[in-house]
Amino acid sequence: HPGATLSPGCTAAVEKAKSAAGGYFEYSLYDDCTYRNGLRRDRPHFSYTHVGAKGALNDYVCGGGEVLNKFVKHPKVMEAFHVPPDAAFFIGDNGVGFNYTPSVDSLLPFYYNVSKGKYADQGLRTLVYNGDTDPALDSFQAQNWTMSIGLRETEEWTPWTLDRCRRMGGFVTRYEGGLDFLTIRGAGHMVPTNKPEAAFQFFKAWIKNEPYPEYVADCVRPSS
Repeated sequence: HPGATLSPGCTAAVEKAKSAAGGYFEYSLYDDCTYRNGLRRDRPHFSYTHVGAKGALNDYVCGGGEVLNKFVKHPKVMEAFHVPPDAAFFIGDNGVGFNYTPSVDSLLPFYYNVSKGKYADQGLRTLVYNGDTDPALDSFQAQNWTMSIGLRETEEWTPWTLDRCRRMGGFVTRYEGGLDFLTIRGAGHMVPTNKPEAAFQFFKAWIKNEPYPEYVADCVRPSS
C-alpha cells in the first residue's frame, strides 16, 4: 500500500523488472519519439528542424510538447488568449510545481449521483475513455474504476469502429444513467494526439448522442 517500506528482496525484484523492461514512454507504450516525448529526459539530440519525424504505431509527429510550449509563449497567442505579457508558463506534469489538495476521498459517489442518484434528473451523460497503450493510467484500471461505481450494465463490452465496417477503434461498455466506458486501440494517455481520427469519431458520436460506429464481422469494405 502507499507509503509501505519494501523488503530488500522485493526492492531487488522491482529493480530487476524495471531493468528488464528497458525504455518506454510512461504515457504511451509504443511511442517511438525517444528523445522528444519524455523517454529520455535530457533529449540531447532534439532540434526543431527535425520536428517532422514520426513516432509510434500511430505515425504522429514527434516534438509536439516542445512546440506547444513555444506556441503558448508567442506574443500573438498570449494576446489572443488574453494572457498578460509577463505571465510565466511552466510544465506542471505529475504535480511538479503544482499544488493540489484533494477535497474528497473518492469521486465514485459523485459519478453515481450524476447517473442514477440525486443529479440524475439533470439529464447529464458521462463518457470515461482511455487509450489501451497507456502504461501510467492503463485501461484496466479505468475499467475497474468505472465498474466499481455500482451502475447496472446496459450494453456489454463491444467493439466500435472508425468506418462502420472492420477498422477497429476500440471497445465500449455502456451503463444505466448514460455513462459509457470506452477504450481507444493503440492510443496512449494523450488520445487526440495519438489517435486523432479515432478521437474525432467517438467524440462526434457521443456529442450527438448517436451509437458508436459498429463492427460488422462480414463487412468486406466500408460503404462510401
